Amino acid sequence: MALVRSFYVDAAPAGVWSILTDVERWPEWTGTITRMYVERGASLGLGALVHAESPGGRKTEWTVTEFDAPRSLTWEMRPSAGVVVSSGHVIMPEGDGSRVTFAVNTRGWAGRLLAPLVHRQLRPNLESEVTGFKRRAEERARGEPQG
Repeated sequence: MALVRSFYVDAAPAGVWSILTDVERWPEWTGTITRMYVERGASLGLGALVHAESPGGRKTEWTVTEFDAPRSLTWEMRPSAGVVVSSGHVIMPEGDGSRVTFAVNTRGWAGRLLAPLVHRQLRPNLESEVTGFKRRAEERARGEPQG
């Protein structure tokens, strides 16, 4: 079971990819993350550990399981035994812009049971990330100042 959101961004794929992979700046465009960084300053790539902190101080650790620059990035976390949450991001050229897909999938024996609850909780976060990401990418493509 997956939670998927596909949307058009009026920006070239290379620019969209650069925003997606600049994880330290995610807190600037989404309210779902207050701090995000690649462990020990390593570069983002296959096997990298990405630490994220959400409002309220909840900390998560994500492992990059797919990295196909400049097209796709998937990372996953294991919040508890039997639960794997993966978050995938795909960027494809579409006309003068990009078709972007964000997807969250819950797996594992407990994950399959908890998927409806987890997705209900994550849906507002996904919408916030989609909205902020699209806004940031289109502002950058127009040359507007980044906040």
